[in-house]
Amino acid sequence: MRIDRRVAFLGFSAIAAVGLAACSSGAAAPPSSGGDKQAAAAGESSAAPTSTGDVVPGRTITVVGSGDFLIHNTLWMQAQSDGGGQMDFSPQVAGIKKRIAPADFAICQQETPFAKPTGPFSGYPVFSTPPQLVKTIKDTGYDACGTVSNHTLDGGMDGIKRTLDALDAAGIGHAGSARTAEEAATPHIYDVDGVKMAYLSYAYDFNGYKRPAGKEWCCNLINADQMIADAKKAREAGAQLVIMNMHGGDENSSTPNALQKNTAAAIAASGQVDALFGQHVHVVQPVQKIGNMWVVYGEGNLVSGQYDSWKRNKEGVIVSLTFTQADDGTWSTTKAVGYPTLNTSAPIRVHDLVSELPKSGGDSRMLEAYQQTKKTVLSMGAAKDGFVVPDPGGQ
Repeated sequence: MRIDRRVAFLGFSAIAAVGLAACSSGAAAPPSSGGDKQAAAAGESSAAPTSTGDVVPGRTITVVGSGDFLIHNTLWMQAQSDGGGQMDFSPQVAGIKKRIAPADFAICQQETPFAKPTGPFSGYPVFSTPPQLVKTIKDTGYDACGTVSNHTLDGGMDGIKRTLDALDAAGIGHAGSARTAEEAATPHIYDVDGVKMAYLSYAYDFNGYKRPAGKEWCCNLINADQMIADAKKAREAGAQLVIMNMHGGDENSSTPNALQKNTAAAIAASGQVDALFGQHVHVVQPVQKIGNMWVVYGEGNLVSGQYDSWKRNKEGVIVSLTFTQADDGTWSTTKAVGYPTLNTSAPIRVHDLVSELPKSGGDSRMLEAYQQTKKTVLSMGAAKDGFVVPDPGGQ
């Protein structure tokens, strides 16, 4: 089933105008009624059951997240080569499409803002990315992208507008940055096969750039209290599942820092969020279950132009979480899987290591990347809570 028929963005008035009155005024809406303590005691169900929507016991929703689209000049040069002069980024990520496209809701991290179609384009340290990438994001199967990162303000407010306009034109949702105060105050809620799902996104900083005075709403900053309040607003607006993205951590560190861990713990304790995905540090970080919420601290890069000699920067993980609805309308995570990836050069391609590595071992670099990623992902005890990294040679 293709994404266009499966996921629809629900606008401000289409969800619950009354329930969002507090949201539009900037005041926090109350949490969804009932169930928080009961769900926590049950040990499995999502802690904030919804009071809206049909209950269909046993139905499932699969959410997939991946690492950063970090677009250096070598990537758009490769796209030009693959497209015969016209940029085509699709061959670079074709190897992971089978992990993305089948998901009920797939999210990407668009770390860098878009330029005009004709440029000028630029890479590190101030990015301005070819918007031709959007077609590949769509064709790969992504439904929405986090658009707030430390690079969000590289192109100023114009860069934010270009980025969101380009995603809108392709029918791709987005979260974390906004063009107007009204847009920033509107929960991003999607109809995913009849289930209302909210997607929220936040970043730790903007590389020294300051949000324009009076327009601080342009870009969400990591703040646990605000993140929890936003999740509550989304629940009040009808969200049955809340997925959150956090762009933060210490670059090139495979260990989550205090901000990541403290924020994740507070959000998990609130019972308002079903899963927290993380990017930014350019290397894979662990996965951990806190209470009933899975935390993916860092998925590494999906694709970048960083040096091949920086081995950990070329590795990533795609995480798939399956949520199942119970008789009482609550949701629990019934399957959690990580698929290690490797970004190689000449030509630039992203490899799904589970499917590409034969069980006998195969390519030594691929095997090293798989083993390193699996070790890191499971290093905070995810396996005991049911998180699985499939063996090489699997599906």
